[in-house]
Amino acid sequence: MKTIESTESAVFNALCDNGGNMSFNELMQDTGLDGERLSSIVRSLITNGQVLLRVNPLSVIANPCKSRAEVIYNRFMDLLSKHFREERNVTFYASQLCVTPKYLSAVVKEYSGKSPYRWIEEIVMDEICRLLRQTGESVKTIAYDLNFSNVSFFGKFVKRHVGMSPVQYRRMGK
Repeated sequence: MKTIESTESAVFNALCDNGGNMSFNELMQDTGLDGERLSSIVRSLITNGQVLLRVNPLSVIANPCKSRAEVIYNRFMDLLSKHFREERNVTFYASQLCVTPKYLSAVVKEYSGKSPYRWIEEIVMDEICRLLRQTGESVKTIAYDLNFSNVSFFGKFVKRHVGMSPVQYRRMGK
């Protein structure tokens, strides 16, 4: 693992090699560091007076600040990608975002054209279809892995979305 000093040196050298004219994303790609770590190192370099930060006014105009709706929508989608296996309730996501389910529904629907419930169902169904087509896991195992209360409910959920049972869907895909 790199030491803090060598990592700071790598960031400093990357900036120097490019005349100090790099975006944060370019610096992330060049150094291979994640955003949080790079942010900490850049903050340290600025604090120590080794680097001067310059805002590109054209970048600010081209990328205006995100609206609250966009931020909530993006955070909802991030949460959904992390928790869809165990949580299919809009209330869970709303509480994680510190908003009401009604407000989350309005924002997501306005921003994407789909309700949060619809997004949840689509992502869960995409995963179910992927698992049925690409794995040899039993229907029961898939149902429990995706936090369905029982196999019967899982089967009804699949049938409602694809018009056939999970077993029939798996056979059709082979």
